[in-house]
Formats: sequence, C-alpha cells, structure tokens
Amino acid sequence: MSDPLECPDFEKCFSLLDANRKTYNLYNDSIFILKDHDQWVNFFRRRSLKNHQLFAANSEIISTIFNYFAHDKANISHASYYRLFKGVKLLDGDKCIDPFLGNRLCNVLLDYYNGGRCPDSLNFVNSVNVFKGVYQYEMFVSGRDSVNLRTSYQCFKKALEGGNSHFPDSLEANIMALDNLTVTNWLIAHMQRIDEFEYYVALLKTLLKRPEASALMDETEHKRILSSVNNSDERLLRNVYLADTTVMEKQHADSLMRKIVDENLKKPNLSGLSYSRTLLMQVKLGQITADEALHLARKHYPQRIHDLAKKRFTDAELNAALLPYINYFYLNDIAHVSDAKKRRRVRKICKTIVQLYQQRKDQQYTNAYAKTLNVLVTYPRAIKYLTEQERIYYLNELNVATQVTTYAHSVHVAMLAEPLMKGVIRYQPELLVGALGDMQISEIHRKYKVYLNFIHDAALYHDLGKNSI
Repeated sequence: MSDPLECPDFEKCFSLLDANRKTYNLYNDSIFILKDHDQWVNFFRRRSLKNHQLFAANSEIISTIFNYFAHDKANISHASYYRLFKGVKLLDGDKCIDPFLGNRLCNVLLDYYNGGRCPDSLNFVNSVNVFKGVYQYEMFVSGRDSVNLRTSYQCFKKALEGGNSHFPDSLEANIMALDNLTVTNWLIAHMQRIDEFEYYVALLKTLLKRPEASALMDETEHKRILSSVNNSDERLLRNVYLADTTVMEKQHADSLMRKIVDENLKKPNLSGLSYSRTLLMQVKLGQITADEALHLARKHYPQRIHDLAKKRFTDAELNAALLPYINYFYLNDIAHVSDAKKRRRVRKICKTIVQLYQQRKDQQYTNAYAKTLNVLVTYPRAIKYLTEQERIYYLNELNVATQVTTYAHSVHVAMLAEPLMKGVIRYQPELLVGALGDMQISEIHRKYKVYLNFIHDAALYHDLGKNSI
C-alpha cells in the first residue's frame, strides 16, 4: 500500500523538536550570566525573537505530522504508523516530549490501533495507552483538572485490561501500566480501592520475576520499579492511611507498621524517604515521641545536606531529596513543643527546600518537579506556621529556583511598575482612592512608600502560578 503523501521523516521531526527545545533552554537559562541592566534588556529582546523563531519552526514540524495523518487515513501505510510510534516511544523514553503534543500524537495512533485495520503484529495499543496516561497525568499536574486525572487512570487500566497477548508489547505495556497503577495517587483520589491496589502490586511482582522482564528496561529502571513494589506497604501506610485513617482498620495498619519498622531498622542503607517514614511510623506506634524523631532526623541529615549541596539533581534525584521533608513537616506539626519553635523549624526546612530546587540540573526542560513543588508549598502542616508574607516570599524563592525566565520577567515588570506608580501618585492620585483603603488623597501622598512597595511586590509576584507549569 502506497502513501498518498510523502511520509515525513519522523525521526528527523522529533530530533528537530528536541534540538529546538535545547536551544530554548540555553537562552532561558543564560539570563543571570548578565549583570549589566542594558545588556540584560538587549538579551531579552534577542531571546524573545529567538523564541518566536523556535515556535514558528516547531509549529511547522508539528503541522507536517498532523496534516499527513489527517489526509485519507485509510490509505496511509502501516509502516508510517509504526514509524510514528517509534518516534513517540523514543521521545517518551527520553522524557523530552511536551505532554499536550504527546497526547495528540497518541490520539492519532489510538484511532489507528482501535480502528480494526492494524495487524496484531504492529498493534502497540497497550504501550500508547500507557503513554497517553502519563501525558494526561502531567497535564493534570499543570492544570489540576480532575478530568485529566480520571482519563489518566482509565488509560492505564485499558493498557492492562484491554490488551491482547498476541500484541508485540504485551508484557512491557503491562509492566508499565502496573508501575503507574501502583502509585498511591489513585487511592488518595478515591479512584481505586485498597484491594485493587494490592492486586496490582501482586501482579506486578509476578511479572517482574519473569526472565524476559529485565531485558525490557535498563537496570536503573528495573531497580526503581522493584524498589517501588517492595515498598508498597510503606507507601500505602504513609501516603494513604496516615492521611485518612478511615481507609484501613487500625489493628491491621498497626500490624503492618510494626512489620515495616522492624524490617527498615535492620537495613544498613535506608533511603532518606524510607528513613523519614520509619520515624513517623515509630511515633504513630508510640515507640518514640515526635521530638525524639526530629532529633534523630537532625542527626541523620547534617552530613547528607552537606553532600547534597555539592551536586546537581535530575528530577528523580530531586524528588528523592525533597520528599522526606513532607514527613518532617508532619513530625514537627505533632511535636510537643511551642509554636514559636515549630515556626523556626518550618522556616529552616523551607530554606533548605529552596536550596535544593536551585540545584536542579535542568531548569526549563520538564515539569515533573512541579508535582512535589505543589505539595511542598500547599502542605497544611507546614504553611500554617508561616505568615502571609513568609508564604509569598517562600513561593517567590521557589519561583527564582524553578522558573528563571518568569522571575527575570517579573523583576523587569517590577522595575517598570514603580515609575508608573510614582507618576500616578504625582499626577492622578484620585485613581488610587480606595485601592488600599485610603479615601483621602492626602493619605495616599503620606503613604507614598507603601504604594511603591505594594506595586513592586504585586509585579514581582504576579506570575507565581507558573511554578506549576
């Protein structure tokens, strides 16, 4: 079967998208190299022009791909769809594909795979459902739309339950689907029952024991999934039960906690996250107090923090370094110490979190870090000890650490906003009547610095929401 149009070179298309993204990163991560303001402004102009050029080039590449598949689908060869799948799989494996674009590409492939025309030997519907599930979850992280979350879960279930053993990717797709179905997010969102979670964990353990399973992924990925499976009870207790004790009977939960604590305390090299969870479980079991747990944590972490300060983190490494602090926020909240001491501890932990975010290896390439960031900046057991101003400052510090370009833009807006406010106060102060509760122009003139500080801070913080993107 011949294609009605010349088939695009998908490998080249995706390589160009990848190269353009790296160029974009280079421009966006170079801003703080410049110290002179005029050079900085000129660089911003060049950057803006370059970004427009990259956007136009990317739009042309993407249009080429979608226009090809929109043309007389019945006559497009199986080989073309296979090449598209290989390109998507390559970019997914490298974690360098935009989730919104990835979702659209998956829709093209799913339309073909589910249309009845694709032979079983070339039907990768299971893998593509996993890809789509991942992209939908990343879209949920960015926009917090529950529709994306539900769609993500259903995609993973389809990949597991709707598969055909004759499809070429059956085992690999099942392992990938189960890896995603055994995270605790679905339990927290009440989309999954505990017995379903335990069933998926047991099934994943069985599949990982098959000799051919280790050949489907690199050693690092195999170890990660195996570790996740082995820690499933620990994750279930900490992420679900300790957040909502109604999901499990206390007697069963306590029995599981004692078992996990006993096992973890015997391990010579316990991860930072498992160590923090173990301390929290010991407190819940009455083995130690929260104060004692925090004391043990401080003894465990000084050298570790010193070591962490020397390295640059990938997203996975950053998550591993950050997640224990959620448990330390929890321990601090339930500790029998004064609120003043709790506030000091929270401020100190927040400072450490900002430091860790500043050491991300890649500052603009992926939004995977945003999930943990959203938890850290909204965690009730932490933020209730910060004043409103401290919360804003904390968010802004993370903005600097995670969105360099957004921060630089906000600084520039603040520099423009101040002289504008000065002009308004001098020439049209009536525009500000009632703005900050002042009903008299004389009051506005008297609070000159208050208004300047207000407009400066408002400009500086106006894009804080981009931390989630």
